[in-house]
Amino acid sequence: LLATIICLYALFGTAQSTCPNADFESGNFSNWPGYRGSCCPITANTPGIVNGRHTIMSGGGMDPFSNGTVPVVAPGGTYSARLGNSNVNAQAERLTYSFLVDASNALFIYRYAVVFEDPNHTAADQPRFQINVYDQAGAAIPCGTYEVVSSAGIPGFDTYVTPVGDVIHYTSWTSVAIDLTAYIGQTVTIDFAVGDCEQGGHFGYAYLDASCGPLEIASDLCQTDQTATMSAPLGFAHYLWSTGDTTATVTVPNPTVGTTYTVTITSFTGCVVE
Repeated sequence: LLATIICLYALFGTAQSTCPNADFESGNFSNWPGYRGSCCPITANTPGIVNGRHTIMSGGGMDPFSNGTVPVVAPGGTYSARLGNSNVNAQAERLTYSFLVDASNALFIYRYAVVFEDPNHTAADQPRFQINVYDQAGAAIPCGTYEVVSSAGIPGFDTYVTPVGDVIHYTSWTSVAIDLTAYIGQTVTIDFAVGDCEQGGHFGYAYLDASCGPLEIASDLCQTDQTATMSAPLGFAHYLWSTGDTTATVTVPNPTVGTTYTVTITSFTGCVVE
């Protein structure tokens, strides 16, 4: 990505019109088809939103199985969605979101938090959470796939043992960005799914939120300023600026109009955007 110092103030992520209700801020599941089924593997093809299995969350509450550390609503939002629940019976749930990709929304950012019981079954029987991204032909988009199965030691997860001895693995809100510039002109689909353990006695569920915007660097500078601040899109694992900085946002002292800076960003799945 390129950033050229000019006199401007631009904000990344304000273009939402082409991803309506991706963030659930309408307070409902508009534009989010829901499905239900069973696990494992996750087979959730029966259509329909079912309250309690697909649930709009609001307020300032904390998830009860996360030792009081996971907000039920993504930070900064008013609403999020909970996919699944703390019931059992080998249930599975899905939510999907489809949109036409253009330059204003080619960066899709989703946020998730996950809560799993760990019954210590074999991996094939454990609760799980998965994400897939598909192009217009239904083919999986590289860098759009993520799956995590309940177990000890999952990167980014913490463990909580309840007062009755149940082992819970959970992760609080995590942001992931997907570069969809190669799919401009296509309708893509984001697919989220969760499943309980196959043996029917242990749960798995997730909280979701999303947004979209242009894949660009935001900058803040006028010629009289002594510093320039540049921000790459959030939701990536690694950043490397031409200045040598490795943070999402950098500040350049004594900027010169016309100077170009670059940043290489790497997704959590290892895909690189330059």
